[in-house]
Amino acid sequence: MQFKNFAAISISDFNYDLPDSSVAKYPLPERDKSKLLLWNKGEITDHSFSDLPGLLPVSSMLVFNNTKVIHARLHFIKSTGANIEVFCLEPTSPHDYVLSFAQTNSCRWKCIVGNKKRWKGDILEMRVDMGKEGGRDGETERRRDGETGRQREEETERRREEKLRITNYELRIADAGDGEMELSEGTNIGGDVACKDVACNVSTVVLKAELVCELEGGFEIKFSWDNSHYTFSEILEVAGNIPIPPYLHRESEEIDLKVYQTIYSKIKGSVAAPTAGLHFTDRLLKSLANRNITCEELTLHVGAGTFQPVKSDTIGEHLMHSECFSVNSDLINRLITHQGSVIAVGTTSVRTLESLYWIGSKIIQRPQIEPHQLPVTQWEPYQEAEGKIDVIVALQAILDWLLVKDLSSLETSTQIMIVPGYQFRIISGLVTNFHQPQSTLLLLISAILGDDWKKVYAHALANGYRFLSYGDANLYLI
Repeated sequence: MQFKNFAAISISDFNYDLPDSSVAKYPLPERDKSKLLLWNKGEITDHSFSDLPGLLPVSSMLVFNNTKVIHARLHFIKSTGANIEVFCLEPTSPHDYVLSFAQTNSCRWKCIVGNKKRWKGDILEMRVDMGKEGGRDGETERRRDGETGRQREEETERRREEKLRITNYELRIADAGDGEMELSEGTNIGGDVACKDVACNVSTVVLKAELVCELEGGFEIKFSWDNSHYTFSEILEVAGNIPIPPYLHRESEEIDLKVYQTIYSKIKGSVAAPTAGLHFTDRLLKSLANRNITCEELTLHVGAGTFQPVKSDTIGEHLMHSECFSVNSDLINRLITHQGSVIAVGTTSVRTLESLYWIGSKIIQRPQIEPHQLPVTQWEPYQEAEGKIDVIVALQAILDWLLVKDLSSLETSTQIMIVPGYQFRIISGLVTNFHQPQSTLLLLISAILGDDWKKVYAHALANGYRFLSYGDANLYLI
């Protein structure tokens, strides 16, 4: 199939009637009790998500996206009473997520600005009580008013454990009763640490937002603050609110802070959760291990573009969003040596894994290629000579390139748009949710299922499956 045939695909062919009653507004109390639709080479069967370990092919490898959703929504209230929402999308200076989150004075981000017409270029200010555990609006206050002392203790302990996991600081609790913490000297690698020798639960920060310039799809905003004891990551955690998908048609609530996050999330940077992973629980992960199912992780930071509908008549006119990802060399090596099926958990994992093949192909063709030349563009896979390079050879090329560059992980971005007719090189299955009509995610699904996507979605609607981010799941085996 030629490139022009892909671009000429009409988006109207990927529409279906999704009643609001089928959209899950909230998750189930137990994540792994959701329904699971299995499509296995054309055959459809119904299951519970807890059945997943027994449905996977023997010796499968599951690949998860361990990105973590950030509290990206900031609400600034002007003296006039105008509410300006600043939605953080991605860092621009420093461009690296970890470095940006670790800043203690200022940083710049690409943002979407709500109520922009009321922001005339003046500097916005917000006073942040760092003793609080979430933003400043009504949602935060409702959350705090509803918490019990025990819940606050559990959340405090969770945050301490998180700091231990993502930094090489040695954390010592000075007084378990008053919540003050001390940190011994070390180097911050995660950008999410407690301040040293400061009673963090009583300190305040004045956060400022300055409009720098307009960017494609948003604005560059400079954030600055007056308390260098706190990183931008910590300030965002307290001052911001977690974003939930716009199609839920509700404000974020206390429950979203916990459930709109995978249990294995680690690396902060997403403004939307990789929702296929929301179904996994600790007991399910243990069940997978007991069946010798390998579980691996990569990181792709999900951008707001994941919710962007295809507005053009044909997909060739649609501009696909680009997202940053990171894959360590150990995973690439295990992909080379793994003998079983590779099952992606979520479409973000699919896009990352498949992008590896095209990056390896570029390296083979241009051995001296520089990091800034690695990103996969939207239609690049369809313009190559049918991807004739062997998958193992392509992956090995990445490892060799990383070795020459003295790098332990591949960090780049992808704009890949997977559409019907795409030939999958790395994955042989997918765990995913049900997606919106006329979306790029549904196009990706149809690349796996072909016209069977219509049969799958019709079956799900007829049998009471719950759709979209908080809905039920699918397992597709190619």
